[in-house]
Formats: sequence, structure tokens, C-alpha cells
Amino acid sequence: MTLPFENDTSRIVKKYAKHSISQSRVKTFLSVLTIALAVALLSGFALAVIGMETEAKRELLVSSQMLYHNLNDEQMQTLRHDERISDSKIYMQAANTQIENYLVIPVYIEQNNSQIVMDEIVEGQYPIDLYDVAVDKAYLEQLGLPVELGVTITIPFYDGNTENFTVVGLTDSGSTERVYSLFCSKQYTEAGSQFQHSVTALAVQFAHADEMSKQVFEAMTKQIEADYGIPAQNSDPNDGFLSSLEPNWEDIQIVMIFSFAVLFVSYLVIYSIFYIYVHNQVREFGQLRTMGTTAKQIKKILRVQGRIFCVYGTALGLVIGGIAAFLFKPNGWSWGNTAITSIVIFLLVYGMIWLAMSKPAKLQAAFHRSRQQKTPDMRVFLLFQRNYIGKSPLFHWLLWEVPATGKSGL
Repeated sequence: MTLPFENDTSRIVKKYAKHSISQSRVKTFLSVLTIALAVALLSGFALAVIGMETEAKRELLVSSQMLYHNLNDEQMQTLRHDERISDSKIYMQAANTQIENYLVIPVYIEQNNSQIVMDEIVEGQYPIDLYDVAVDKAYLEQLGLPVELGVTITIPFYDGNTENFTVVGLTDSGSTERVYSLFCSKQYTEAGSQFQHSVTALAVQFAHADEMSKQVFEAMTKQIEADYGIPAQNSDPNDGFLSSLEPNWEDIQIVMIFSFAVLFVSYLVIYSIFYIYVHNQVREFGQLRTMGTTAKQIKKILRVQGRIFCVYGTALGLVIGGIAAFLFKPNGWSWGNTAITSIVIFLLVYGMIWLAMSKPAKLQAAFHRSRQQKTPDMRVFLLFQRNYIGKSPLFHWLLWEVPATGKSGL
């Protein structure tokens, strides 16, 4: 605040701060780069953690929360119309067949408007005709066949039947296990040779389950089992979904420890760079004080410079950290989370810079004030000497011997 009898020098202070930065481009570049790297470390870690959590939640939104096995037709139809169940999909699995050193499992997944995703077809379509199938890309590689649609595969099943299938769809699970699913059509489950003694399951999602606690969810599923006479061994809950219903304090503690460590390291880096930056301007500030610049104006110059470094360094660091986090977890990227994280990090970095500038600015002001009074305050001298220059003979001569001669040390 400028009093009525004072001159408003804020514009001059800002102009001088910008001029000082432009005159020392190397120091400015190094300062901005250091801040950017600290912010990149902080934002990259934060966005990566948030991205992992977001990706996990998105996967749970399209996964089944419970599998009910060995249901009869009446149980399945009435269960699908229960108001506690919001979505469902039929899953059938036939007996597996071992061929050499790998297994082939014929399966059928109902194709309806359900949002439950069990295995996603990345190329082609889900089988419709009797001898159409979809397989994983890794299975065709195992057979030594080209990874493309239209390939014919021959499978000798465990019961002695050998059948030829045409590949009309491809999945890409990325699994390295030697267990391959053979996705068959609805027509094959009715007329084919392998589903006569298959196991049928109903994959379900419950209404508002993500808002429940783990105890409430388990109580509801037990009530459904009692209502429809489903044995407990025929109910298979999604362990990942159950874990998401209560906080994992061990993971939270680990994230908090790493977050604190990254935040502390970032603060040390930012504090050090500004401490060195101010230290390198001792002579310049001494000249300004000799010409009548007040301690308040010196502090304003430093704060303006700090704001400039903060804006450019933080912007560059957020871009670097955001790109790194996106490349690490592209499926967990969210513009909303990124915007909120960026605002929080900017405020944190601005606070770090303000703290980093405050102590050197006070030391500068106290030192030059004591110099003007010709009676240096011993406490100021010791504080400045310990934190700034060190026990240097040159510093001792400038502070004590030169003023005694009446000459300016600066």
C-alpha cells in the first residue's frame, strides 16, 4: 500500500526487476530450468499416482462385480430381473483341451447391450456362424500362423473330435501364459460338440455398488444368495472391486511418504537456486541501496523476479510432468484431474518460492541497513555471515576496515 505522501514506485520496481532478469540470461535460464525440473518431478509423480487410480476405477466400471456359477434357467432369468442388479452378461466355458504344452478353452460370452467387458475384440467381430471363432493374437503366433483375419485353424479336442474354425475376430490380451481362449458363437454352444457339458455363469454388476462399503456389499450378496438358493461356493466376487470399497491404508501411507519426499526435495532445489540467485546480486543491491533504494523496494524486486520465475518455470515443468505421466498411464489420463493438480502444484511452488525468497531478502535488507548506520548489528552480522558469505577475510575487511576509512566498500 502506498501512502498519499509517498511516491508510487511499483512500476519502476517491476521494470527494473524485468531488466535485471534480461541482463543475466544464463542465470535466468538456469533458475527457470531448475524450477521446471522440480515441478516436473512433483507433477509427474502426482499425475502418475492419480492416473493409476483413475485407470483402475475405469476398469472396474466395465468389469463384473460377481460371477454366479451353475445356475438353472429359472434362477438365471429371475436373478437378471432383480432390481438390485443393474447389468448382467452370460458366460459359458467348456472343458479345456491340452495340445502339446498349452491349453485351449472354448468359451462363449453373451453379446448384448451390457457395459460389462470381459474380453475385448480389437480386430474383426465376435463370432456369429457355427464354426467362426475369435482368438488371441498370441495363439496364432503359437501356432505359427499369420496374425490376420480369415485364417483357418484346426483343433483336436480332448474328446477325440477334430474341428476346423475360421478366425473372424482377434483379441490382444498381452498374456504370456500358455492358456488360450477360443471364443465361440451362440450357434456353436447349441449345435457344437464342446458345450454339451459346459459351465454357465452369470456376470453381474449391482446397482450403486460403488457407493457401498465392503460390509454392506457383502451383506447384500449374501442376501441375494439366500433369496435364490445359490450356494456360497457358486458365488465368485471380484476381489479387485471388493478392495476398492475400502481404503488401502498401506498404499496410502506409501504414497504419502513418497509425496512428502518429492515435495521436500523440490523445496530444497527451489530454495537453493533462489538463495544462490540472491547471493549473486549482493553487489547490485548494495549499489541500489547506496542510491537510496529502500529495503522494501529491494524485497519487491526479488518478489517480482520470483513471480516471473514461478510462472515460466512452473508452466514448463507442468508440461514436462504431464507428458511423462500421460506416457506412463495413457488410460488414466483425465483433463479434470490434470487441471486441479496443476493449480495445486502452482500454489505449492509459488509458496515455496515466496519462502525461498523471504529469508535472503530479509538478510539483504538487514545487512545494508546496518551498513548505513555504521554500527553493524552483531546479530545481523553473524546471521548474514553464517548463512551467506562465510568467514571470509575479504568480507571482514569490507564490513569493518573500509567503513573506518570513510570509503565505500562497494
